[in-house]
Amino acid sequence: YRTVSPESTDRFTRPTPVRGVAGAIQLSASLDYVCAVRDDGSVVCWGDGGLGRFGYEDAPRGTHVVAVPGIANATAVAAGNNHVCALRRNRTVACWGSNEYSRLGAQRVREPFRPRTITGLGPVSAVSASISHTCVLQQNGAVRCWGLVGGARTDDRVTRAAPVTVPLVNVR
Repeated sequence: YRTVSPESTDRFTRPTPVRGVAGAIQLSASLDYVCAVRDDGSVVCWGDGGLGRFGYEDAPRGTHVVAVPGIANATAVAAGNNHVCALRRNRTVACWGSNEYSRLGAQRVREPFRPRTITGLGPVSAVSASISHTCVLQQNGAVRCWGLVGGARTDDRVTRAAPVTVPLVNVR
């Protein structure tokens, strides 16, 4: 899917500038796509835009840098396996893409490809997306997660549609 660069013919060994991401201030790469925050607060992505990852129901794959609609004032982006979340200047988080395991912070989402604000969070300082869940660090130091969350063992994991506080044990 040319996630290294839409212009690159040698995907793995030669760095190639990516057109359309001028002014990038932060980026996040997943398995087969990349998203970047530009200095104007917009988010752009390239690679495999399937499952609504680029903010469209049917996004192009591979050759184009695509601006995500409905996202402004982003300061950070987190690319999960099949979903993306953006932290905005007002300290809120919006997510879009696949809602499998309630990755988008709700059991049912009518149009998962459209960015939606995650409710139930205080002011957020950082966001991280993974294969099946998302976590945020709130300004008060609390960590809140949603999606498939839980312990290291599979039988400890539970799908959480709404953000839950994760107890931090033995953190020094």
